[in-house]
Amino acid sequence: MGISWQLRRRFKETRAENQIVVPCSNYIDRLRLFFYIFGITSFILNIKQSVIWLDGKILKKTMKAYQLTIPAQNKPCILAQITSILARKKINIRSATISSFGDSGFVNLIVDNPKQGEKALRKEGIAVELKEIITVLIDDRPGGLDDLLQVLCTEDINIENGYGFVIESRKHAVFVLDVKDAGRAEDVIKASGFKTLTPQELSEIEPFHYVGY
Repeated sequence: MGISWQLRRRFKETRAENQIVVPCSNYIDRLRLFFYIFGITSFILNIKQSVIWLDGKILKKTMKAYQLTIPAQNKPCILAQITSILARKKINIRSATISSFGDSGFVNLIVDNPKQGEKALRKEGIAVELKEIITVLIDDRPGGLDDLLQVLCTEDINIENGYGFVIESRKHAVFVLDVKDAGRAEDVIKASGFKTLTPQELSEIEPFHYVGY
């Protein structure tokens, strides 16, 4: 009995010596441990949101902005027909430009849900194209737009369509660009120090909100 008791005691002592104890003796230690775990979890979630997987490779997730480009006849009620369809589908128009040449022209719309807008118009028989655009934040001052266009000119980037609007008088404006190679153009624009807007930022813009009348 004495030998058996001694063996059991020795076994317990050996097991205790091999255990790893994580000290967390007070509130501060527990708090530090919580934020450490929380920080790791947040970091992993941010990585998942910023990248996508394709065939085992990590690719950077990009958010593209789009406009609805609609070829239209130059006659009464055409624009009203387009806006009526979008209104019924609860699609909000954030910006609109209309250009005509002779008997026809184009309507360019920035809406809060471009893919749903395209679907709604096509369903009603309206010809529409979902075109990728670049929206650039520029200074609202003399030469503000020229600074951007000189950069594009130097890199031989052609603008197929463009328009802009002021979002804060004498401070900020937005210029919308339609170019063939949007990826290359955006890289050039960002490298020159300009900020481009994400679709969410574009949809939340309030033009002329800060202008005092």
